Amino acid sequence: SSLYTCQLTSCLTAFDMARLNNIFKFLLMNVNVIFATIGLAFFAFSLYLFAGNFGELDPEFFLGVGLILCFVGLSIMFGSCLGCQGAANQNERLDSFWTGRKIIFIYELLLLGSLAVELYLLSLSLRAAGEYKLTYPEVEEGKDPEYVMLEDVIQLKFNNIYYAARTTCTVTVYNQFWNWVDNHCPATMSQLNCQACFDYSTTFCSADEASCYATSDGSGDTCAYTQCRAGVLKYLAMRIVPFSYGIMAICSFQAIVAVINVMVMCFTPRDDLEKILIKSGTLQAAKQND
Repeated sequence: SSLYTCQLTSCLTAFDMARLNNIFKFLLMNVNVIFATIGLAFFAFSLYLFAGNFGELDPEFFLGVGLILCFVGLSIMFGSCLGCQGAANQNERLDSFWTGRKIIFIYELLLLGSLAVELYLLSLSLRAAGEYKLTYPEVEEGKDPEYVMLEDVIQLKFNNIYYAARTTCTVTVYNQFWNWVDNHCPATMSQLNCQACFDYSTTFCSADEASCYATSDGSGDTCAYTQCRAGVLKYLAMRIVPFSYGIMAICSFQAIVAVINVMVMCFTPRDDLEKILIKSGTLQAAKQND
């Protein structure tokens, strides 16, 4: 009776493990399809940056971002393929070394590594959003607080783009930039007052390049970024927060995928006696002897 009970328990345990394994494999397949779709979206957006004329504004920044997004998108799609391949061949030996579970394990390491990088980016974005939110009200009040995170880089790039746009009339790439300046910066540095193809005069254009760099490194009172600093910081603060939420969502999704990977590896059904003999070569040898 006790032997029968042990055998029945073993059968139920094996059945439950197989059922759980099928559930986790189904989940892993589906979440990897969703994950691959996210990677495809990153890749498509990188192509949009490459195909557009954004690179003319700041080639180093926009093309660099495009390359990063392209790499991230392709990496996500490749990792998703690994996950699906590992789940589909969980108990199969693909060659002398690789098995489905080893592929899933490699995929798990890639997930955890990318998750660590994303959490670091999340901490930076939350810090930047907090500093920008605290700084731009002080600038609006007429104060001059010290530069916060990445402002040195932002100031340099904003000044370069602004003064390049100011002296260019025939290139349409700056149209969106001028629309942004007109909506977020003081009227004294608007396109109408400052673009050289209009009746440009330093009397009306408060952001004058010559006087800006004559007395400072780009942070003087007559510099474009200094005059539009509050608008830039407010705009970035309002955009970085949703960006941080997006990183949180991706991190949460990756954590779910990582847990499912572990479940698939842990709840692997045991081979029956026939499979064990086939994998060991014993059964094949016996057939050949017959």
